[in-house]
Amino acid sequence: STQSCVDLMEHMIKLIDPGITVVKVHSDTNIFRYDENLAFVQQELLPVINSYRDAHAHGIPYPDELPKAPLPISQVAKGRDTDFDVDWRSSLSVTLSFADGSPARTYAIQAGLRPYRPSFFHFWQLKTFWHESKIVDDDLEAY
Repeated sequence: STQSCVDLMEHMIKLIDPGITVVKVHSDTNIFRYDENLAFVQQELLPVINSYRDAHAHGIPYPDELPKAPLPISQVAKGRDTDFDVDWRSSLSVTLSFADGSPARTYAIQAGLRPYRPSFFHFWQLKTFWHESKIVDDDLEAY
């Protein structure tokens, strides 16, 4: 399942670099419907990414560094210099990983994240992963 693959990827990433924050956003929408994918991107995915961008640009704690009930940025930044760093793109990156999937889902995510200029990892041959339980360089393309 996708959820199992995501959990495995998170484990692998944290082994490679424990300092990386992995944020998983799960969707229950119909991945074959373009309109549902746009709603997922706008209502679920972008708000999570935007909250990290805003915290980064304002120099305040990231959402995963806050108490379980996150406060609005205005409350977190109270009493701090909260000028927005317009150069946030130079020090914040978004990376997505895709295997195969619905063109409607892939296009909606790529279009929604265009302002972030994301990097992509494309796992195009999962046979090695599924049959031999390993990820090999030949199965991964980075863009």
